[in-house]
Formats: sequence, structure tokens, C-alpha cells
Amino acid sequence: QVILVEQYRRPVKSRVLEICAGLIGDEEDFANESITDCASRELIEETGFTAGKMSPLLNSPTAAGMTDEMTYFFLAEGCVKTGKGGGIGGEDIITHLVNLEDLSHFMKTKEQAGVLVDSKIHACLGAIHLLGQANAPK
Repeated sequence: QVILVEQYRRPVKSRVLEICAGLIGDEEDFANESITDCASRELIEETGFTAGKMSPLLNSPTAAGMTDEMTYFFLAEGCVKTGKGGGIGGEDIITHLVNLEDLSHFMKTKEQAGVLVDSKIHACLGAIHLLGQANAPK
């Protein structure tokens, strides 16, 4: 299954379907956290899931022509529901668990309902697909 989040995003004035995401060291309590610790924390805060294994997948400039911000993608495996999720500090996050074979239809249905679909979902799926091909027996 794929864990996705949906929340209202003010800059685009719409609900957006996304992968779980957050900022590294954006709060005083987490100023020195590692990238992996941030990914694990955001997964718990936004979805209520804890990963049995968190593996780096890829990293990329977010918008190289405008900012030096980097995006780090992780593969969360063996996830177990350990909390309520929903975000913190006024966030209103809905968690969706979607079977991989249903994902394309799910995203199209969301788009038809006026929800924007974040491109990082496609980036992650592509990276997972390529990783699977690289690790396949030859």
C-alpha cells in the first residue's frame, strides 16, 4: 500500500494530494535532527504511521532556478499505525492508504473532485520502480 496525505495548501488555494513531507530542523526541538529522523517524525505526525525501515530513495533540488532547497525522498517499509496522525499546529491532514494497483484510478478520482495531485508522488513511484528493476535478478 501507498500512504498519501491530503491537505489544504494556501498558495494554490486547493486541497492537494501528496506524499508525506516536512522541513528539516524547522522547530527548535528538532534543530539538529538528521534527514532520516525528520522523515520518520513527519510520517508519524502527518499519518500516525511508524516505519519499520526508512531507506533513502533519492534526493533532488526542489526548484533549482528559484531556491537552494533540496528534497529528500525515503521509502518507508513495514509501516504500523502507532498514532492518530492528522498533523500538528492547525494542520488538517487526511491520510489515505491506497493499494498500488488502485493508485492511478484514485489519483484521477481526486483530480476530478478538484484536488491537485503533487508531482512528487510520481517521482517517488518512478524511483521505486527503477530501484526494483535495478535489484531484480538478472
